[in-house]
Amino acid sequence: MLVHAEISAEEEHFKLLLQGLLQRFRGDKGSALLQSRGALIVRGLCSLLGGVRVFRELACILEGEECLSFASMLVQVRVDTLSCAGSHPLLALRAPDWCTSKQQASRL
Repeated sequence: MLVHAEISAEEEHFKLLLQGLLQRFRGDKGSALLQSRGALIVRGLCSLLGGVRVFRELACILEGEECLSFASMLVQVRVDTLSCAGSHPLLALRAPDWCTSKQQASRL
């Protein structure tokens, strides 16, 4: 992961890294990886590349996601990651875009 983080220091590679990671989380094997290690992987990237930067880019990518069940799983990993890190204010960066009402956003 450290090598990927070093390569991703450049903006053009950063988005490619996150898109590739999300692609790896697709399918049955990817879903199992997402559920078992997703939060750990995202926390590692956040510590190496900056949490705000990682979460903002993931939010931008998720906005265009067509598979809502996949996006929902990724949002849950995001919430779990923030809960572990104690960084709940970061969730407010994009939470209203994912929710149908402000009440749902406040529950996150």
